[in-house]
Parts: sequence; structure tokens; C-alpha cells
Amino acid sequence: MKDVAFSCDDNGAKFLRVTVWSLLKHYAGSEPLRINVFEGFGGHSADSKNKLQLIIEEFNELRREEVEKRGGQRNENRLCPPPPTFFSLRYIDVESAVVPYADLIMNREKSRWNVFTWTPIFTPMLLADATGNVAHFDIDMLFNDDVSKILDLDLGDNLIAAVAEYGKGDPVITEAVWGKGILPPVAERYFNTGTIVFNAEKCREEKTWEKILAWYHAHYDIADRIEQDAWNALYWKRTRLLPLRWNFHDRLVKCYPKWDVGAKYWQGNPPQECLEAALKPAILHFWGPKKPWKTSHRPYRKLYHEAMRAVGQVPPKESLLAPYYNLVNWLNRKKISRRDAEIRDKRMSRKTKRFKRKLLVPFEWFGIGIALCVIPWLPRRGLFCLCDLLSALMYFFDHRGKRRALETLRIIRGTCTGLEGTFDFDPDKADYRPTRVERLIIRRSYRNSARSVGYAFWTCLRAKARCAATGEMDARAREFLAAQCPAITVSGHLGCWEILSQLAFLEGHRMMSVAKDIGTHGMTALLMRARRSIGQEIVPAAGAFRPLMQGLKDGKSLGLLVDQSVSLKKGGIWITFFGRPFAASPAPAFFAAKAKVPVIVAWSRPLKDGRYRCEFLAEHAPEEARDIRGLTQKIADELAAVIRRHPSCWILNYNYYSNKPEKGKTK
Repeated sequence: MKDVAFSCDDNGAKFLRVTVWSLLKHYAGSEPLRINVFEGFGGHSADSKNKLQLIIEEFNELRREEVEKRGGQRNENRLCPPPPTFFSLRYIDVESAVVPYADLIMNREKSRWNVFTWTPIFTPMLLADATGNVAHFDIDMLFNDDVSKILDLDLGDNLIAAVAEYGKGDPVITEAVWGKGILPPVAERYFNTGTIVFNAEKCREEKTWEKILAWYHAHYDIADRIEQDAWNALYWKRTRLLPLRWNFHDRLVKCYPKWDVGAKYWQGNPPQECLEAALKPAILHFWGPKKPWKTSHRPYRKLYHEAMRAVGQVPPKESLLAPYYNLVNWLNRKKISRRDAEIRDKRMSRKTKRFKRKLLVPFEWFGIGIALCVIPWLPRRGLFCLCDLLSALMYFFDHRGKRRALETLRIIRGTCTGLEGTFDFDPDKADYRPTRVERLIIRRSYRNSARSVGYAFWTCLRAKARCAATGEMDARAREFLAAQCPAITVSGHLGCWEILSQLAFLEGHRMMSVAKDIGTHGMTALLMRARRSIGQEIVPAAGAFRPLMQGLKDGKSLGLLVDQSVSLKKGGIWITFFGRPFAASPAPAFFAAKAKVPVIVAWSRPLKDGRYRCEFLAEHAPEEARDIRGLTQKIADELAAVIRRHPSCWILNYNYYSNKPEKGKTK
């Protein structure tokens, strides 16, 4: 048997009937359900008890008819008649439990809470014959789903399960809870006890009600939400948080369309969970002064009015403004539905990408294995022929990349039409209609990228000799590197970006570079080992700060590529790149300021004979790095000037503007 409990006096009996009716209507559990009503101090009238009992008997009759239609109830491989009382009702007098604590919880000065606010804490003790999970609910609720879903939860070592009402940082609650020390700083969420599921046996073992009352006695001056504050203070670590839909207050429907879906929590719950709760609430909790049994404009009041009619009560009259608020609530729900669909689509897209990623792993391993076995043994001319062939195939099949490349090229040249250059641009839906010149530039960009990647594999064998034969450094860059050691060399994915650090290494600099993960961990380790063949040190992008800082202290130089978007969570800062907001890495300026070393901006220009020349673009003294954003912007401008002159030497099919700036937060 499952047990649920409610607390009220005769004044709340008519609201209790509506709540119990909705609970029984949606109950689909296989075990009988017992409704426990905590009363006392006058109790319930005979008329109130009779009306509630009639509701119980009505649902018992419906359950018997349902079982009979199915041909009886199966028990131990035998058919047996349906139970006569699948739903039962019991009233429990709580005076004996409450009176010993009367001086603490009754008739307190300026208290706005009645005695039945406290009775939920005694639920495990009052239901001494109950096993498993028991639940206590407020009477200003309406059920829209099967409550057995939370009664059957495995709580493990947790004492209770409840719904988060607020998150840390919410201005309404932070000062009242975290500011007063009710919850420690490490706790992130504050839960509501309108819906509370007890691990009955464990609560009885630990006598949780005594600990709660003792805490309240010691913290009476700071406890604003009485027993709820005590529950949170004592058992926030031992509470399983339920989805918001099991205790949803519908006043939030008007807030959700305005809140940022990128936030971690909305009043203590993930945005996706909040949107789902607003669209399909399992339990509606009508807390606050505006109750649905009074004239109000609550979004889900009509559901409550239907339940009132079902138990023979007359709903309140609608106000003259009801049509207006009905329209507003309908529009808000439509907005919530659209936002929920967007999040679901993004989540499905991420799952699809992860699935595709897993499918591609074996082919990537095969390709890298072939590349490591074949490319290092090719002559330079053979390398370029192979890379040109692969780039042609990639250009033919990479439809999405071509559309992204065309968008990037038009941003560079300032010839955007339609949605190109905006955050609404979708490369999967865009048309690919380049001019002859644009098509030629994009094809050359693919070729340049393939040659740069092929060069990384090619230098796995006789790296120093091949680098010296393939690349050269102009006089200004050579002079700078000879005079400055250590130094920070900065470039982008221009020309052959792999050769820049290698040429600096040949000039006598011990080089350190950063590499992002590519594919699986093993694949990344294999590629990093190949790139280390000349002697430079490669560190993973995750956690690269400490090794890079230590490398500068040890006299090593850094080789950094800074033309990729870096989210603000990972340390990026907003600058402008080709006239658009761009989240760039401030790493060169930051390391230059910390280690007091100069910065050189350079790039490797492809020559007609298949070789590369490292060309000096600009030098920045350590003093300039005091302005982190200013130096980062200067470096971006210097690279942008080269890219405008040689767009075919840059990787065009990368999404450089993947991070969308929030309004007013690009500085």
C-alpha cells in the first residue's frame, strides 16, 4: 500500500476535495493508495468527511469496473476479484504530536503560519505503519500526472525528495538564505516542501522532526520560511531533487519567455526542465495570495475550475479583464513551446553529431594510419599531388563547408547578401552560388589546407632537413628571433601554419605550441607525437596555461594561432574581426604581460615553387601587453590585413563567429 498525506482543518476541506479528486483521477499505480488527512484542534465536520469519502468511493467503483473489464486481477498466477477499497481514507489527529512543541510552533509572536504548516515534518512518525516512500502535499495543488511515479523512486541514502524552488544568485532568496547562513556557499539550490517524498524508515530512524524543531529553536531569528528553511539547512545534501514539473507554480509562465536559455539554472532548475514543466505540469502548486478558487488571472486556473465542477463546487466568476489575460497567457505558452522545441532540436543535433563522430572514428584512424605509412615516404612533388587530389575530393563532397567558406569570403570582402555574416545564417540551408572568382578562391583555400595538413605528416621523417628545404624566413623575422629569446610568435591558419614554429626552432628557439583534441584521445596523442618530430614541444589546449607559463620562465618561446573563436567561458574576450564581434583568445597579450616578453606577428606565404616564406608582420613590446584587449585587437587587425590580400591562403570553411555576443556585453 502507498501512503500520501495532507494537512488542513475544516476551513481547507473544500480545497482538499479538489486536490484529492485530481490525485485519484490520475493515479495509475498497481498498489492500493491510502489518503491520510492530518487534522486536529477541532478537526473536520461530519459533512466534510462525508463529501471526501464519497469521492473516494466513486473512484473505488471506477477502479472495480476497470478491473472487471480486464477480466479480474492476476495475483500469483491466479485470478482474484478486485479489492473492494483500492483507495482508502484515514484521518489522523496531530494534537498529541504537536502539543509537546506548542511553545515553539504555536502562537508565536508575529507568526504568519498556522499549526498545520508544521505537521508535514511529523509525517514519518504519524504514518508509523507505512513502509517505503510516503509523500505529503499542500492542499492548494492540482495533480495532472500519476503520483506513483515519485512514490516508487529509489531514494537510496537520501531522506527526502523535493523540487528546487530557487537557485543561488536569485535576488529573491540569496540574501534571505545564503546571506543569513541558512545554506552554505557550496549549496546551489533551495528546495520547496510543497511536494515532499519521505524515505519513511530512514526518517524514523533518524527522528528528523526532532532535529528540525531543534534547528528552528536555535535559528528562530533568521528562519523566514520556518520548517522549509530547516529542511534545507539540515538535509540539502541528502535530498534528491525532483523535476520541476512535480511542483510547478504557474506564475512563472510569464517569466520564461524572457529568460536566457543559456543560463545554468532558472530559479534553481535547468531551463529545459522549466519549459517542460510549464507545458506539461505534473503538479500545479497555486501558492501565493491569488488562489484559483478566487477571482484571479492565473494561467492554469481553468484546469482547477474544471476540478471544482467535478466535485460539485462553483468556480469563481471571471473578471472583465479575463479575455485579455487569457490571450497573454496563451501567447506566453506559445513562446515557451517554441523555445522548448528549439532546445530539443539543438539537443537532438548534438546527439546526431556525437553519433556521426563515433561512426567516423574508424575511418579517421584508417586515414591517419595510411597517411603516416605513405606520406612521409613521398617526395615533395608527390606530396603536393596527393594533397591536391584530396582537396579536390573534399571540395566536391563538403557541401556544408563550401557554403560556410562562401559566407566567410564575403565577410572578408564586404560583399555579404542576405543572411551571410549574421548569426541566423545556416550553412545547411544556404545556396552555393559563388562567382567564378569566389569559386577559385575557395578551391585554393581547400588546396592550401590539405597541403598544410599533409606537410605535418610529411615532416614525421627527416623533419629538420625537410623543413629547411621547404621553408625560409625573411630577414626581419630572423633578426627579431636572433635578438629576442624567449618570444611569443603569433599567427593564424594562414599558408602553412605548421612550418612557422619549425622555422623558429631551426633559428635556435625552443618552441612550445598548443594543440586541440582531434577525434579520440588516442588519435590526438598520435597526431601530437607526429608534430613533435622536429623537436618542438606540443601541449594539449585543455590546461595549457601552467605548462606554457612555466615554459616561458624556462626560456622557451611560444607559437600560438589566434584566429579561432574562443568562448568567454574558456577565457575569450570580445574584439572586432572584419568588422564583426569576435571572441578571440587573449593568450599572446596575457603571456607577454606576465612574462614580459615581446610578441611577433608573422605568417607563411606560399611560393610558386611549392616552398614557404615566413614573413614578418609586426612586433609588439611587452609594455603594449598591459592593455590586453588593445593588443589582442591589434594582432587581429594585422592578420585581417594579410587575409584580405590573400584569402585563398586562409581556412575559409571554419565558423569563426560561432559565439554570439549578448546585447551590451561585447566590451
